[in-house]
Amino acid sequence: MFDEKELKIILGILASISLVFLYFYSYSLTERPVKISEINPEMLGKVVKACGEINNLYISKNGHIFFKLFEENSSIKCVIFNSTASKINKELKEKENICVLGKINEWKDELEIVVSGIEEK
Repeated sequence: MFDEKELKIILGILASISLVFLYFYSYSLTERPVKISEINPEMLGKVVKACGEINNLYISKNGHIFFKLFEENSSIKCVIFNSTASKINKELKEKENICVLGKINEWKDELEIVVSGIEEK
């Protein structure tokens, strides 16, 4: 059916196509920030990356960190539970611009981000 040379060429082409596909697929998995104004109840349970300015920063006596993340005219509450806060090697500051990675949650009829990671903006 195919001789050895033709088979090598076909396998080389298929391998190249696979590598290109994997490259573009991995690129699509990279978290891109969503605008805070676009976060809505349909996103409950989804992991998002959002960027903005820290306001109303509060650290509870239990080590939980609460703040609002502001972007232009929108804001969302964020919480970092103490189990996660102890793993994040970053001291947060009021008015600091950051990006958070976390799951959209609803608490007391308001959307919030349960933060699992932080990046500098």
